[in-house]
Amino acid sequence: MRTLLSLCVLALLSSGTAFAEQSIGPWGAASGAQQAALTSGSAVKAREALAERHLRPTVIRNQHYWCVPYARAVSGVSLRGNAWTWWRGAQGVYQRGAEPEIGSVIVMKRIRSMRLGHIGVVSEIVGPRMIRLDHANWVRGEVHRGALVKDISKNNDWSRVQVWYPPIDDFGSTTYPIYGFVYPRPAVSGS
Repeated sequence: MRTLLSLCVLALLSSGTAFAEQSIGPWGAASGAQQAALTSGSAVKAREALAERHLRPTVIRNQHYWCVPYARAVSGVSLRGNAWTWWRGAQGVYQRGAEPEIGSVIVMKRIRSMRLGHIGVVSEIVGPRMIRLDHANWVRGEVHRGALVKDISKNNDWSRVQVWYPPIDDFGSTTYPIYGFVYPRPAVSGS
């Protein structure tokens, strides 16, 4: 049954990302004139609008993953502890930064409504202020693949985000502070 579910999920993911792969490749890579066209202001806004309108996250229900073991399994970043502790836990072990990269782990700070924080794995760079995230337990008992995350920080520095919430099919009004991104590569010694 799990094998059949996995095959169905892979089929859905393949069909849902076909447009993105045609336009920029499976890992968000483009080159030359294609890169210039994709990074122009109007092209970025068009991609972000398309993502919001047509490419909803894949929701897998009846899953019993918490965000931490799910992100650990998907990213290969082998840290332990509550989600909000991953930022400090990565220091000296994994590289960290303020820019999203595919495969990196976003680390959200804990807040009153999210006292353990939250983490997820970046699966696509949609534009300079929008990414897609694979994460578990944003809605209890669900895994979301390709959920939109929007940078709403005043300085465009990914310090505050909004996350797509499938039950209302929108971002909602809640904003979440983040520490940054943990990259799945060893920290550089001496820095």
